[in-house]
Amino acid sequence: MQTSSGKFVPTERRSGPARTAPVLLYVDQREDSEAERLLKAIAPDLVRCASGREAIDVVRTRAVACVVASLLLADMSATALIPALRQVAPGLAVIVILDQPEVSEAVGVMQAGAWAVVDSKVLSTGLYHHVAPLLERFTPPPTLA
Repeated sequence: MQTSSGKFVPTERRSGPARTAPVLLYVDQREDSEAERLLKAIAPDLVRCASGREAIDVVRTRAVACVVASLLLADMSATALIPALRQVAPGLAVIVILDQPEVSEAVGVMQAGAWAVVDSKVLSTGLYHHVAPLLERFTPPPTLA
């Protein structure tokens, strides 16, 4: 929900059965980034990983609603991370943040299978627009629920 000041805040789920908050996985080698602060406001259960390998391990053991990743990680790029995550969890939505996007980078990330690309200049709006609906409709698979 967007407030009158233009900031986005998470909305409460008012109907339906209570359920465990879905896990949002954030992958970035930078600690306490603006994106991480925004995602904490959207998702109560945010898990941060500093590397792609760590993210893959989390996806193997937890029911993750979606992944938000920086384009460049310590051990791999997002274009390499996306197919690696999909081997573990087919259909997993991966949103990639581009700091200074070039068209060729955005195209490469989308060709790798990204759910969406978010420009860091519109981080608040972009993340909320893509992440909130994924969290709202997420149902964990029975094996990881």
